[in-house]
Amino acid sequence: LERNAGRYALWSYDPGWRNLHAKILVIDGRLGIVTSANLNWRSFLHDTENGVAILDPGIAARLTRQAERWIAVSERVAPGEGNPLGRALLALPWLLQYF
Repeated sequence: LERNAGRYALWSYDPGWRNLHAKILVIDGRLGIVTSANLNWRSFLHDTENGVAILDPGIAARLTRQAERWIAVSERVAPGEGNPLGRALLALPWLLQYF
């Protein structure tokens, strides 16, 4: 995220006692994806992840509304304010193969 900070917006959402680890993606208002996978090599090559892709404008709209509700109660994270440990790890090129 840090390398492409100008292309993405990041919000920090704290669900309190709940553990939310799902990722949602809506493409063209028609395709909705809900998954546990992180967008890194480890999730794609080493971990066992699952998800669902649904081609339905109604579901895509519901996912968009849910994301907007989470964003409304989240804090925007500015580029450079991310995880310092993550930045330090990204500085080690040999380590990137594991992420």
